[in-house]
Amino acid sequence: MKLSEVRAALMLRLDAQRQGLVARLGLPVDTKIEDLVRLVPDDAEPAGSLGELSSRLITDVRNRQIDSIRRTL
Repeated sequence: MKLSEVRAALMLRLDAQRQGLVARLGLPVDTKIEDLVRLVPDDAEPAGSLGELSSRLITDVRNRQIDSIRRTL
């Protein structure tokens, strides 16, 4: 398999993941992966549980006043 084929396959997988996140968060369909990346803090520590992770995410969203996400919560 050539590098260009591997890259194309990875880009397809990444776009599928992006579409899934956009749909779950109720964001506009043209939301870019870079916009989604900004939702994750650079210094994020791994969560001990799913509940802890969701709690931190909700707190972070509320602190940032991200309107498009707040409507889905």
